[in-house]
Amino acid sequence: MTLARYRNRSVFGDRQSSGVGKRAFQLLIGIIILAVIGLVVYLGLGDYRPEPERIERVIEVETTPQ
Repeated sequence: MTLARYRNRSVFGDRQSSGVGKRAFQLLIGIIILAVIGLVVYLGLGDYRPEPERIERVIEVETTPQ
């Protein structure tokens, strides 16, 4: 009968480090999610057009028909 008392208890519930590891994992996932959201906002709001350049083309007079 003594085994029936402990059937509903978690095997890992008595360890102190299990809560710390779970909390650290949640914190790590939260930091990753915030980093991804921040990167999406940064890339979405940025202006990434190339600088305008002036293209000059030299057309020689001798090659044009007259």
